Amino acid sequence: MKCGTRFPSKAQDEPPERKSASFPLQKWRSSSPQLKIGAVLLAAILIVPTAVYFAGDNPCKGIDCGYECSGYDLWKMRCFKGACIKDYIVEANTDQCRYALSTEPPKTPQPPGTSLPQKDTDNDGIPDNVDDCLNPGCTIVNTRGCPKDSDGDGLQDCYDNCPGEKGEKGNKGCPVGEEIVSIKICFVNYNAPGDDNENPNGEWVRICNDGSQDVDMSGWRLYDKAYKKGTARDHVFIFPSGFILRAGQSVFVYTGIGTNTSTKLYFGRAPGKYAAIWNNTGGDCAYLEDDKGNPAGSLCWS
Repeated sequence: MKCGTRFPSKAQDEPPERKSASFPLQKWRSSSPQLKIGAVLLAAILIVPTAVYFAGDNPCKGIDCGYECSGYDLWKMRCFKGACIKDYIVEANTDQCRYALSTEPPKTPQPPGTSLPQKDTDNDGIPDNVDDCLNPGCTIVNTRGCPKDSDGDGLQDCYDNCPGEKGEKGNKGCPVGEEIVSIKICFVNYNAPGDDNENPNGEWVRICNDGSQDVDMSGWRLYDKAYKKGTARDHVFIFPSGFILRAGQSVFVYTGIGTNTSTKLYFGRAPGKYAAIWNNTGGDCAYLEDDKGNPAGSLCWS
């Protein structure tokens, strides 16, 4: 109550009094009201919290709150009243929380605040966080990433040669008695021997006709994921006019240069920088569509 008052020097100190285990009653009675109030407040500060602490059990005893993903952010948790709550962000946009930065530029600039692209493990165009089905190799899916069966015959559209007409599984989804049209991508040799750019014909795609009739593939298209996303408009092969793939036969489509035949076709890309088309690492897909733009098959790898 007399903040700033100087203490007397040692020379002026009076001889020390005999110490007592308890505060003398006469001194307490003679103390100023301010001193009494201060003593009471000090006792309350020291004693009351201790009493409160021991009055009940600690609700956070035995609870260990670690880390938790919330959206793309990793949060450090803490215990409050017996429950784990968010404390602070440890790291934002983490791969542990299923965030992935796209390695390919978007088609158009994204408006401010738009979230960045996410992982798409099965390459069906549906981000993993909303994809209910892991189905590599099939890209004809619904909005939840599950393969479609448009005609309800129990055969997915990706493997149904008559997706708009209910048929038999043993007849590749077509009604019995009808001729089967079955063009599909059988194999993709995406990793050429040596440097892919210097050996483009080491890359090739084999397309098979497993149906019962010849198919005129004039104007059909074969392309990769970069072409589909619009980032590489030259990564497409258009089948030449008059090309027919016979029933039970197959054709190899090479990335490099050569003379087209009934069993070999060529993109026409000369050796050099960016000659290769199919990705070796990071995954890619080969897509096939007919001359009307209808999907005719796909094959993906990771």
